[in-house]
Amino acid sequence: MSRHDAPQHHGLGTLEPGTRQRAQLPSRIADIAWTSLRCW
Repeated sequence: MSRHDAPQHHGLGTLEPGTRQRAQLPSRIADIAWTSLRCW
């Protein structure tokens, strides 16, 4: 696959403002941080 055949990505995709994934991001980050602290 050459550069010309590669899919073009614009912006953040599913993490753009207003998407469900973007809304869930803070709680997912907190969950990952809490889990890493418990395992440390």
